[in-house]
Amino acid sequence: MTNQQFSQFRIAIIYDHLTTQFGGAELVLQTLVELFPQAPIYTSVFQPSAASWIDPKKVRTSFLQKLPWLKFKHQLMVILHPLAFESFDLTQFELIISVTAGAAKGVLTNPNQLHLCYQLTPPRYLYGQIKRINDYYQSFWLFSLPCLKMILQPITNYLRRWDRFAAHRPDKTIAISKLVANRIKQNYQLTVDGVLYPPFRSSTLRATGLPLPKDYLICISRLVNYKRIDLAIKASLRLNQILIIVGQGREKNRLVKLAGANSLVRRTGESLTDVLKHRSSSTSQIIFLSNCSETEKFELLGRSHALLMPGLEDFGLTGLEAASVGRPVIIDRQSGIAELLKDKQTAIHITKTTVEAVVEAIQQLPRLKFSTTQAQQIANAHTTQAFKLSFAKMIYQFWQQHSTISAVSSNKQTKPVPIQV
Repeated sequence: MTNQQFSQFRIAIIYDHLTTQFGGAELVLQTLVELFPQAPIYTSVFQPSAASWIDPKKVRTSFLQKLPWLKFKHQLMVILHPLAFESFDLTQFELIISVTAGAAKGVLTNPNQLHLCYQLTPPRYLYGQIKRINDYYQSFWLFSLPCLKMILQPITNYLRRWDRFAAHRPDKTIAISKLVANRIKQNYQLTVDGVLYPPFRSSTLRATGLPLPKDYLICISRLVNYKRIDLAIKASLRLNQILIIVGQGREKNRLVKLAGANSLVRRTGESLTDVLKHRSSSTSQIIFLSNCSETEKFELLGRSHALLMPGLEDFGLTGLEAASVGRPVIIDRQSGIAELLKDKQTAIHITKTTVEAVVEAIQQLPRLKFSTTQAQQIANAHTTQAFKLSFAKMIYQFWQQHSTISAVSSNKQTKPVPIQV
């Protein structure tokens, strides 16, 4: 199958920072790198150990990379993000693609360039609840000092003003879900040019003989506050259900403490088989596995009772992965993935972010008339290959519009070059 692409065009990809574990946003970036292999990646900071999947030769970093004491302190770094992204010289490129939940959309371009922003969400640290914003900064000890707490509000006000201005710089803005499109309209007074759901990378489900318990629940997520893994833990404990948690993050210690004596934490260097054998000889209900391979992840999903995603997700990529192996998902009804996985068909939607709501949803699972075929059809429509085709078509349409407008002033029009996707 073919689509229009720009193989001879000078393209740059802009990304907020390459310092976190691989997740849905990183998969979007990886897919775009595959689609545009000639494009360098401009980012604020780069940690090769955290983003080992990317070719370091492709990465162009800002001046923040030269500040080792600062570059991994996100709470300090975001204050300098506007300056960092505005400092990039992108004049040599014709097409700029920003993938962002932060400041990457604020790069400076000229009227002859086409800037497409693929917006993951407006920044949570600017538009979330006031308590969440303060918690974000004060999680770094420096901002917990009384003398510096006073400057948090002026800093937030400045960043919010800049962010709202920067949101109007791209020529075209695409949201990852209708939920995010509504946030963009609410926070920026900007109507998006379309919605394109993120991709998932399909995998063949292979049984590897893992000694898994029966009817366990699973969470696969970064362990951060807004994912609300705490609700999954509390609900599982209340129902005496086994919960397997795959992922890492700054909330891990708090979540392990919450699970208490019922937790089992995978030790460094311990194989997945060994930790599961250990669980079978114990009464542990909450199993923290940290990371696992793609093959292991899909087997864990495929043999689970259901995937739990109780937090409000901008999209929720893992929901597609669960659907691809025919597993139901318990999700917040407002999450982006709920736009695809419908209530009582391929998912159970929770209407409140409470333990009671999650408990009730788990109890509904035996009565769910789940359609494996429908779930897998939905997933198959959103693979990385399908995303590449849709993204390429969208770029081509936008470029035609852009070049037509440019031709009015320059009296010439550049034609895109068709290539295979």
